[in-house]
Amino acid sequence: MEESQLAALEMGTGTTLPFIEKVIKELQDTSFINDPKTFYWSGKGAHNSEILLFGYDYDEIDNSISIYTGIFAETISIATINRSQVDEKVKRAQRFAKECLVTQTHSFIKSLENDVADFRDLMVNIDSKSPGISKIKVVFITNEKLSDRVKKIESNEVIKNIPSEIQVWDIERLYNLIIVANADHEDIEINLPSITRNRSGIAYLEVPQDEENHFSCYLAVLPGDLLAKIYFEYGSQLLEGNVRSFLSTKTATNKKIQATINTEPSKFFVYNNGISATATDVEFSSNKIINIKNFQIINGGQTTASLAYAKYKRNVDLSKISVQMKLTIVKETDPIELANTIQKISRSSNSQNKVSDADFFANHEFHILIEKLSLQTQAPPAIGYTIGTYWFYERAKGQYNQKKMFFSSKEKARFEFTHPKEKLLSKTDFAKFHNIWKGHPDIVSKGAITNFNYFAKIIEKDWEDQNKKSSYNDYYFKQICCIAMLYRKLEKEITISKLDWYHGSYRANVIIYTLSLFFKLLHKHFSRKSFNFQKLWDDQQLDDRLTKELLKLAKCVYLELTAPGRKIENVTQWCKRELCWDNIIKKFEHYQIDIENIKPYLVSSTLVLGAKKDAKKAQQMDNEIDLLTQVASREKYERWKFLPSYIEQHKIEICPTTAEMKAVDAVIKMCAGRGGNVSNYICRLALGVWEKAINNGWK
Repeated sequence: MEESQLAALEMGTGTTLPFIEKVIKELQDTSFINDPKTFYWSGKGAHNSEILLFGYDYDEIDNSISIYTGIFAETISIATINRSQVDEKVKRAQRFAKECLVTQTHSFIKSLENDVADFRDLMVNIDSKSPGISKIKVVFITNEKLSDRVKKIESNEVIKNIPSEIQVWDIERLYNLIIVANADHEDIEINLPSITRNRSGIAYLEVPQDEENHFSCYLAVLPGDLLAKIYFEYGSQLLEGNVRSFLSTKTATNKKIQATINTEPSKFFVYNNGISATATDVEFSSNKIINIKNFQIINGGQTTASLAYAKYKRNVDLSKISVQMKLTIVKETDPIELANTIQKISRSSNSQNKVSDADFFANHEFHILIEKLSLQTQAPPAIGYTIGTYWFYERAKGQYNQKKMFFSSKEKARFEFTHPKEKLLSKTDFAKFHNIWKGHPDIVSKGAITNFNYFAKIIEKDWEDQNKKSSYNDYYFKQICCIAMLYRKLEKEITISKLDWYHGSYRANVIIYTLSLFFKLLHKHFSRKSFNFQKLWDDQQLDDRLTKELLKLAKCVYLELTAPGRKIENVTQWCKRELCWDNIIKKFEHYQIDIENIKPYLVSSTLVLGAKKDAKKAQQMDNEIDLLTQVASREKYERWKFLPSYIEQHKIEICPTTAEMKAVDAVIKMCAGRGGNVSNYICRLALGVWEKAINNGWK
């Protein structure tokens, strides 16, 4: 609460906008948000009606639009909010959608500018193309508690044949999401009788599992109409993260699936592979499944989205369609283990389709390495202090809060001092800062999911090259932390300073392009110099002159991004184009950075190259030790000698090469004390054979 009030004072706005921005920031890397844009806008619609909104979000997977509104109460105690207060704000937000898509009052359109004008353009553009907008959600965010009398808030509003929905994120729900659960999604509980109304549940067949497995498995047949209803109710939150990531780069509604729905619905079960899903619990009644907890689709996202599109956008009768479902109940209590297990199931389930390794990047070895570096790389103490701090890399959503959960007050205070929240780095933060630095502002501007996928492909490729892999080390980690410092300093200065050129829009795009351009210009105009990341790391803050130079560049970038005559009128969409970045590079070709302002941050490229080489060598050694540790782990140490006989019995399935068998032999000798440590290359070959044997059933 205090943070929102302080931010409001700094920004010169009311407290509701900074509160909503704070909530959305806390929910980044979750399924609740995609690529949100926040701003305050109020105006008039038809018949002088009041309109108010605080931003929007577009889910490109299920084609839904979210409009943010809410109330921030400046009270010490938690107040109660009733239905009429919610309705009043919701109607103002819904009027915006009506004006954009239906009424289109001339005075309303004329009053729009910057972010809110871009939002209208986006809505009109999506609505004009197939499949159009699937749903308009108004998300009401408040620090008050929704009255217990209000059990559910439904919306009967239909805007240009588009259904609407109201979501209330009150203080109780926010507390559960952010503080208690620390999850990347909210538990989705599917109560089948309430959805189907006239059905008691769905019939199933249980598939017996080994007692050692933490799974229960069921086969069932879902009516197409039921699956469409479930997707319409929950949208892309139903999709497991990897499936959501995959569909973000594809067309969710498949043409071939649509053709079957339209022409041969009775054969849908025969032609379609169905869906695979996971859950954490299931309830039965009268030999039928009636309730599924934490339901996540891990395979079949296109099938599900296509059925919902056919039913709700084209009014197609789905009564003849049936869909097979494999449902796996995962019995893991630890949330990180649960996520890892579901991802393993998802990877196996998607092994025969086009979901790439990049889509499963969330648990890649890279993140384990960066987490390790964040824990052991201490930043120098701030001026006046004797204790250093750490940048905390959050490999899984909520790790930072979980870390403090069982601390005493004294331990918690010490942890928050050594690991300040302003030095928290999420996975999407890390990908954003990397791609800004490497000169991909157009990719970063496309949003967190697209940017993360692009980053994943880079890392996946580099990880195959041991030389490139070793460049991801403590020096690299410090560089990314420095980019974070630059970004967050600019973000703060642009927000709180009364800049004559900044009118409250496109802040993120301006910062992204400014920093990418800054490093591009340094490389071009100071060929024998490099940015002194070590100085920034040692200081843990920018000096005033560097800040001044970056703000001067930011002003020029802002004016160019918003200049008339750009190829695309919508600034937000323009920033997502490679053409925009090409234009910035061309227009700033002769821009001169004031060397006096950045002199302390320039250092000989030879010195930087030397530091990089040293860090690379150290990381190569660490990588070799890690590989040797894997090879000689307690789990494997005594078992290597049994591997050759298993391979001999299963040569056809495993197909080992001569080099692989020699590698296994070398590892066996090393573990038996009859040979020295084996090389990196030998370790990788031997571990590859081990993996093949395990996948073939070796225990």
